[in-house]
Amino acid sequence: MALRKSLGWMAALLAFAWMAATSSSFAQNPDANGTGDTTVSLTFSPTVANDTYNPSAKVTFTCVVISNTGGATPTGSVTFTNATTGAQLTGSPVQLDGTGTSILAVTSGLAVGGNNVIASYSGDSSYAAKDSQQVVVTMEKSSTSLTVTPATTTPVGGASLAVSVPVTVGTPPIGEDNPTGAVTLNVDGKATGTAALATAGSVTAASFSITAPAAGSHALQAVYNGDDNYVSSTSPAVTITVSKFASTTTLTAAPTTLQVGIPVALTAVVNAAAGVSTSIAPTGTVSFYDGATLLGTQQVSSYSATLSNLMLDTTKSHLVTAVYSGDTNYAGSTSNAVSLTAALLPDTVTLTAAPTVAGPGQAINFTATVTPTTAPPATYEQNPTGKVTFYNGTTVIGTGTLMIALGNSSTATFTIATLPAGQDTITAVYVGDSYFAPGTSSAVTVTVQDFTIAPVTPPASLTIPKGDSGQAAFIVAGLAGYTSQIQVTCNVLPQDDMTCTPNPVQVTPTGTVTFTVQTYKTGGPSSSSAHRGNGPMWLRAGGGMALALVVLLAPVGRRARRLRRFGALVLLLAGLCGAGVGCNSTNKGSNGAGTPLGTTTVTLTATAYIDNAVVSHSVYLTVNVIPSTD
Repeated sequence: MALRKSLGWMAALLAFAWMAATSSSFAQNPDANGTGDTTVSLTFSPTVANDTYNPSAKVTFTCVVISNTGGATPTGSVTFTNATTGAQLTGSPVQLDGTGTSILAVTSGLAVGGNNVIASYSGDSSYAAKDSQQVVVTMEKSSTSLTVTPATTTPVGGASLAVSVPVTVGTPPIGEDNPTGAVTLNVDGKATGTAALATAGSVTAASFSITAPAAGSHALQAVYNGDDNYVSSTSPAVTITVSKFASTTTLTAAPTTLQVGIPVALTAVVNAAAGVSTSIAPTGTVSFYDGATLLGTQQVSSYSATLSNLMLDTTKSHLVTAVYSGDTNYAGSTSNAVSLTAALLPDTVTLTAAPTVAGPGQAINFTATVTPTTAPPATYEQNPTGKVTFYNGTTVIGTGTLMIALGNSSTATFTIATLPAGQDTITAVYVGDSYFAPGTSSAVTVTVQDFTIAPVTPPASLTIPKGDSGQAAFIVAGLAGYTSQIQVTCNVLPQDDMTCTPNPVQVTPTGTVTFTVQTYKTGGPSSSSAHRGNGPMWLRAGGGMALALVVLLAPVGRRARRLRRFGALVLLLAGLCGAGVGCNSTNKGSNGAGTPLGTTTVTLTATAYIDNAVVSHSVYLTVNVIPSTD
């Protein structure tokens, strides 16, 4: 009786448990209580060889549920499960769409090795739940291969060498993730650096910058450590041929100016060239040359070689170089050239000028004489050679070539006729040669005298009512101390029928000359010509010029000769004035209408006799004749 009661309770408990489980299942999916039959099929893509994928590959599972009774399209959801591990795939379950299809794409969650994936249809109010067939998806790490790619296979020893190591993915095909991890680069089997893989565009590679080893052939090889999705690999070896280290040779000399009885020491320093990194010291030899003549050869020790106690000819300059032979590690190189200056003899430079006072445009001759301070030894050059440069202040005005002169001297000459007016300070600079030192002369002052004539109030112009007169003042100034008398004239065109009279006609600089211009209402200068004397113009001009000629040729002393020439100039100008050329208006042919209205130009001329030459300067006065105000 007791046993029967116990069995009854157990049956009641089991019934309650079943009812509870059934009730819970219905509560979760209350529509999944149909009984219709379906076909549940599962496929996956993409299709690859042996259905083997990289662990990070994107695999798309497609489950299609079809009614076997011809009823409505099944609804509900599909749960994708990895039967190998019992875990649902990420993103599962997935609802059926209107065609009875569920699609799930995964890039993780499938273990390396074989994975049995099953799709479980939940069922709905018309159809019963059902599982698909299992599909096997195999995940394996992809194989890789490396290629060592140096920037050059013939680098220079000690130079920086860029090396790229790209990774190529084999099978299975590359997944969603690129290879990661580190690559080690070996040189001759010894690790020289490790670099992380980086992807740029479609290329995944490790990049290195190494120092090229010593000269010779060397093997470069790379090793990839692999990661969760890609297996490790080792590249084939690549051979590089390293040339010798580039070298530089620097030469110094002490002293650089040769002295009699003082030896010279030449020192060459040999180093690795810029950009070459090495701790190997150069060996070998350095040969020292004077031009093409070998002076001696020394061994390189502690990066340098020295040729001491060198006696060179002090009478001439030398150009020396050092040539490094190179060794098993270093290539040879040639140094800079070093100039050794000869023991130059001192000299003096003197400069003379003729004349030292001149007029504008007058030629002036300069002579520079270079003389050794002491007589040169018989083995030396006896007379200085080369060029002399002539300066006006700091401006070069010319050069001359030295020619042999008396004794051990040499002279250079230069002529110029374009020195500016004023005090010009001239020096001569000897550039020196292989035996004689450069030198500079004392300054010589050359005075170029001249004068100017300029209006007191520029611009020089007058506005005169017809029949009236006007005045314009001009300053006559001397340049470079010129103070001799200057003759002033005024010239009016004949058709202008006006007069122009300077006052005074002779002026000593600095002085002011007033020019009076007279216009006429009627008539003109031609109607009152009696004041100019009778007779033809050529006769009056000829008389004045003849008188000037007589004065010019009169035999007098040296001092009187300059006065005579100036007097001749004055008489000549006076003759021209008498002929109607210059001092006053020489207008002729007046038609009685007086001075024409309008603008005309009057020429004002100042003339002087400077250092045996006649010098003239002209300026212009603009005269505007306007109607009379009467």
